[in-house]
Amino acid sequence: MPKAVINGVRLHYLQIGDPDASDCDDLVMLHGLASNLAFWYFQYAQELANRFRVTLLDFRGHGRSDMPASGYSPEELSRDVGGLLDYLGIERAHFIAHSFGGLVALHYARRHPAKVRSMVLADCYVPGLCSSRPAQAWAQGLKLRPILQRHGIDLDTEDPRFGFRLLGVMARLRLRGEPLPPDLLCLFGPVMQRFGQNTAEQWLKLLETTTAEADITSSRPMQFEELRGLGFPICAMYGDGSHARRIGDELLGAWPEAEFRLVRRAGHFFPVSRADELLSQCKQFWDSCGNGGVHVRRPNDTRAYFQSDRFYMVDGAWCCLLREGVRLGPFPSREEAARQLTATLAALRAP
Repeated sequence: MPKAVINGVRLHYLQIGDPDASDCDDLVMLHGLASNLAFWYFQYAQELANRFRVTLLDFRGHGRSDMPASGYSPEELSRDVGGLLDYLGIERAHFIAHSFGGLVALHYARRHPAKVRSMVLADCYVPGLCSSRPAQAWAQGLKLRPILQRHGIDLDTEDPRFGFRLLGVMARLRLRGEPLPPDLLCLFGPVMQRFGQNTAEQWLKLLETTTAEADITSSRPMQFEELRGLGFPICAMYGDGSHARRIGDELLGAWPEAEFRLVRRAGHFFPVSRADELLSQCKQFWDSCGNGGVHVRRPNDTRAYFQSDRFYMVDGAWCCLLREGVRLGPFPSREEAARQLTATLAALRAP
């Protein structure tokens, strides 16, 4: 596997597609905390390589990259990303990033806005965003509290660092070989499927032997005006049950021309459990970027707002909604759901 020494650290990376190709755009895919490039590789990279030259990397301290004693703030990781792209000769790229990887991508974009063609943020959490509006309680968090307490897990679901602390709990459960209780498995199954023994050991080693926790939790927050100044096309997608959804609500005010998508009945790790939907939304977004990435608003409405796709997945099958809120399905494929929707609409219009 190729590695490059960037900022004194050996970073593991992978490119899919012709590295010398000049007739296709570059796509950079960034994973979140306690993960690695495999997060995007198996379900996405090969498919997207039909359209882009794809570059994936392991952040320092993750996957097969080195684990130095320090340098884990999103600002410092963004410098690693920039150094690797310079090393590979990538001058401009599209980005797709999940969770903390989205924050790294935003810090890179803050420093190099002209090098970003577009950005897809999947459940990105941006610490420090605040609003004059009173914060609404996270509905899913209210349901989580008694479940966590029942299993002796002492976490505050309203803590801004809840997701970060949850990773440590999941890692320790994995290392102890304890079976995850069914009511927790249904909530955290997507991440636990990817949280193998080696990943759990590596995450705990990172927390216990480096400055990563302090770097991550005390880094300088991005300012609202810095976010507002990003002028490239942006698509921000959030699971409707995710703790990060409230950050999406704040970002609506920063990016009036961005596209905001809500993934129905999904949590923070929807890129793992709902890959078909995310791929579909990304392709629609990238197609629109040819028109400047400016999306049609409601008449006389200049604000961004969350949209939900008419087609969505439930337990691995496709469903669709009529405007009246009536659900059709489930169907075995999105194409079949679209055919059934067309037939239903035709029948409704018939005299």
